Amino acid sequence: MRIREEANGSLVLTYDSTRLSTVLFVLTAVLLGAAGRERFVASGDSDRLIGLLGGAATLLLSGIALRERAHAVVNPVARAIVWQRQWAFRTRSGSLSFDDVAAVVPERPIGDDGVRSRRIVLRTTAGETIPLTAGYRPDGDGAILAASERIAAMVARGALSPALGAVEALAASGRVIDAVKLLRDREGLSLDEAKRRVDALRSKRQ
Repeated sequence: MRIREEANGSLVLTYDSTRLSTVLFVLTAVLLGAAGRERFVASGDSDRLIGLLGGAATLLLSGIALRERAHAVVNPVARAIVWQRQWAFRTRSGSLSFDDVAAVVPERPIGDDGVRSRRIVLRTTAGETIPLTAGYRPDGDGAILAASERIAAMVARGALSPALGAVEALAASGRVIDAVKLLRDREGLSLDEAKRRVDALRSKRQ
């Protein structure tokens, strides 16, 4: 995922894996060509033919599954997020006012070990969940985590005190589970410790 800041303060997030998908589609065509040659020109070995067709099917399905293009603009001036996501052959898009965003979460897949992978998910006040990318991306440098925190701070600014961080903003708005998840992801805390920290933040604001 590429993340850049515009002159007006907008945060632009983009992701494009279509080149990888194109390579996989080309390899699929190569294997299908080899299968055709095996069937009609060469010996017609059934085991080799099945192997070629199986490999072509695997590459084709992988190319479809990995074909993704995403673009999102977080505009603090207009207080809006405009997003578009194309995955496989399906396209979704939309626009959200900051007031409609309940939480911004750097979501990790279940059982994620080794280099952490994340995707940014918007949770709306209407209960909808909107991932800005369909897949999870490696985030060894923490860029996706940092971007999610910046978006959360932009969304919170104006509705809550500008001094509040992303975790404080979530806790103050009653999104305790999201606040705990974000704190654990950011600082590597245990569930109990993160819960105690969030409870302490909420107590300070009461």
